[in-house]
Amino acid sequence: QFLVCLSAAGLIGLLLFLPAIAQMNSRAYLPLAARNAWLQAPTPTLPVTPWPTMTPAPADIRVVSSATFTQTIGAETFLFIVGEVGNAGSTPVSDLTVSAALLDSAGELIEHVTEPVYQTMLGPGQTTPFRMMEALPANYASHTLYLDFRPATGTPPPIVTPSSRNVYVDRASGWQYYLGEFSNSSGVDMADVQAVVTLYDEFGDVINVADSGRGANSLFEDVVGVGQQRPFRVVLRYGPKDSASLRWQVTYHVADRPAPASLPIHVGHVARSSGTLRDENGNVIGVTEWFDLYGEVENTTTGPIRAVRVYATFYGSDGAVTNAGQVQSLHGRLGRLAPGERTPFHLNISSGLIPDVETPRRLGVTYAPASEIQPDQVSITTWRAYRETHMVAGAPVEWLNVVGQVRNDGVDSVQDVRVIATFYDGADRVVNTMAGQIFRPILPAGGASPFKIRTASGPLSFDHFSLDVTAHPSTVGEPSGLELDVQAPAPGSVPAVFHGEVINASGKAATGVRVFVALYDASGQILVAEEQLVADDLPAGASVPFTLRVESSNGWQTYEMGAFKTGW
Repeated sequence: QFLVCLSAAGLIGLLLFLPAIAQMNSRAYLPLAARNAWLQAPTPTLPVTPWPTMTPAPADIRVVSSATFTQTIGAETFLFIVGEVGNAGSTPVSDLTVSAALLDSAGELIEHVTEPVYQTMLGPGQTTPFRMMEALPANYASHTLYLDFRPATGTPPPIVTPSSRNVYVDRASGWQYYLGEFSNSSGVDMADVQAVVTLYDEFGDVINVADSGRGANSLFEDVVGVGQQRPFRVVLRYGPKDSASLRWQVTYHVADRPAPASLPIHVGHVARSSGTLRDENGNVIGVTEWFDLYGEVENTTTGPIRAVRVYATFYGSDGAVTNAGQVQSLHGRLGRLAPGERTPFHLNISSGLIPDVETPRRLGVTYAPASEIQPDQVSITTWRAYRETHMVAGAPVEWLNVVGQVRNDGVDSVQDVRVIATFYDGADRVVNTMAGQIFRPILPAGGASPFKIRTASGPLSFDHFSLDVTAHPSTVGEPSGLELDVQAPAPGSVPAVFHGEVINASGKAATGVRVFVALYDASGQILVAEEQLVADDLPAGASVPFTLRVESSNGWQTYEMGAFKTGW
């Protein structure tokens, strides 16, 4: 390994002292400061004894500039260290990381923080930014940066630069958004892709760095094939936002798997809407706008897939990207989709420049291959959809509800049982979607559980709807130990008011204790289902009373009631 350590003198110090690199413990130390933008404190001499023996590193790999700032997030204050590393040599390096030795005012080591740079293989003449975030130690005074890397055995991947770029500030949060689009011009399939924006001051020194994130936090979770386009959205939440110049770049690794084939997207309801913002007392405090796009993705591959996500790029009249967004389909990351099946999605844009229905857009799908789908062992035995109105913050709000019962017909327990509802117009176009969990967290073999899912957004009128259910194997049976003592009303009572208590007979404390009730007519058709939290914590042997009131209960004859907890 190679390792370069930087003390505290600045870029000028580097140029003055570069010929006089001192060897200590077989490590090359350069008198270059880790620049502190806002935290000014003398940097003491770095202790020699704790460092392991390493191969001397070439002076050509160095931190070009860096900056530091702090930010309080919630109840905790964080230290941010940002900067840029450059390769001024003639050979590439790989596995490049930046470490910070956090020191107190006496020069004693508090802790080490290590992060990879954004482009971990760096060719001659290339630079790459880095960003570190760590809880601020109470006795922090200064830090020293050092680099760790290896000689590269391959060729650095070609640089990819976004072709379209845009910047805006979100009025509500004050966050700065960097939007754009790139085309994979690298000649190789790209994986672990993310967009990075580096901010510089008037002297060309780094003052902040922000990225789009990788994986589920990014707009492109999958492999990006040669020639394919992807949008990106980088959000700068903390630290300096005013800069003299910007650098936009796309970082990636060469993929070890091919890019997935494209899938058809069936677009349904599309609308731009506006509404009023109200406080907790129902008073109007502002106006908001948003954009909704509903649809379905069809699996036209020959095998099962999972983690289906839809991304959208919106363009202005000049072709520049004006907004971008992504959403997970309602089957979730683990829900599997067999060949020929469809999964619904609802894409919502509520920040930045809100698109119109006519705004030019491009949609795409990302997904991952899945293992073979096991035969269904859960089924929905009865269901009902209805609308009702409730007062929320002093204003009437109409809800679309779906209630039903799920039964486990298999021989093993299941968990994370999720019900997905898709609503269509007369032309079979998706107009709304929703999803949610059944009441019982674990469903044993032969067991059943009611569910209720609802939404107050999007069109609430529909021609027909479909239901789907997904589940995952569970290694434990249904949690036991909660007992119910119930005083039920007479059948047909409106409202139906249930009184009782939950007794914790498990021998250990329970958390998140909830009760539920489902009402059925004489034929076994479900009419309504409700649940409520009765105790955040219920000690072993203790009991808690409850009253569960069901308003829309016309025609009920039988009921099902239960209690469950979310943790011990």
